[in-house]
Amino acid sequence: MHYGDLDLEIFSGTSTIPDPVELHITRETAGEYMILGMGKYGVLHFRVTELAGYSIWHTRFLIHEAMRLRVTADIPCTFLWIVWKNTLYYAINNGPEQKIMADYYNAYHLPKIAWELNFREPGEYETFNVLFTRSRQGDWHVTPMSIQFSHFFERARQGELTLLNPGHRRLTSSVRSVVADIIRGPIDLTNRHKFYEKKALALWFHVIRDLAESNLPPHTSFSAAEVAALYKLKDDINYHPEHNYQLKMLARNAGMNENKLESGFKSLFGKTVFGYILDQRMHLSSRLLKGGTYSIKEVAAKVGYKNTASFTHAFKRHFGFPPSHDKQ
Repeated sequence: MHYGDLDLEIFSGTSTIPDPVELHITRETAGEYMILGMGKYGVLHFRVTELAGYSIWHTRFLIHEAMRLRVTADIPCTFLWIVWKNTLYYAINNGPEQKIMADYYNAYHLPKIAWELNFREPGEYETFNVLFTRSRQGDWHVTPMSIQFSHFFERARQGELTLLNPGHRRLTSSVRSVVADIIRGPIDLTNRHKFYEKKALALWFHVIRDLAESNLPPHTSFSAAEVAALYKLKDDINYHPEHNYQLKMLARNAGMNENKLESGFKSLFGKTVFGYILDQRMHLSSRLLKGGTYSIKEVAAKVGYKNTASFTHAFKRHFGFPPSHDKQ
């Protein structure tokens, strides 16, 4: 189905082939709500508020049967994503599957949209997004921000795939309060656009303040350029865990010695470089195996293992069961 710039496809919980279920949209113009019927799988109920440089999306998924929803578009997208209810599994641009729970958020920039949501259980899911157009990105450099924000927005301006936090962040009371205000909407409908504009900016302010006041590990021994290099390395691993990474080469590319690279990476992300690579390889291999398209030998090669025995040993040590378990 095509909606605006977006293409939507539905898959059953176990199939890799799109289900040709008939999708339809109805509108409730007074409340700006739109309803997407997804046949036996459920209903997607969302409100989109268009502003100058922003759009605000409040979305509820009423899922009747396990399914996956794939959204694609050949356009860049920068957005703040907040999960309001339930736990969501998702994958970005064919990367490894990730999990985000209710009351957590992150921000993303995608050079093009290839986003897949995996609803493993029936139930109600709710999310909240603020999407920014590229015309607004020119304002970001004047906003006081942390090294994380500087790195995120610089990469977004360059059109690179990136995310704000290595792990999702829990909502603070101030962020939650602003989102709740937006969901409730304005009392005075004549000034509704001004209300949403102010609230969207307030939301970014509280997110920035959350990072500034958080208990993140100190980076006093690392320059901004070195922190940015560590974030770039993490991003590279996320999307290419199969590469044969060598610590010496990674340190040279990052412009620091091997000890500093290792200590900096662990300080920022809580794992050693190669511990993180292993995690990403295992998550990707589990996802490929569950997809049912590839054999264990093919998956081993796709995540960087030269022989199946080494892959099987690593997989069993990581998950506690052999790869054949995920092939069932």
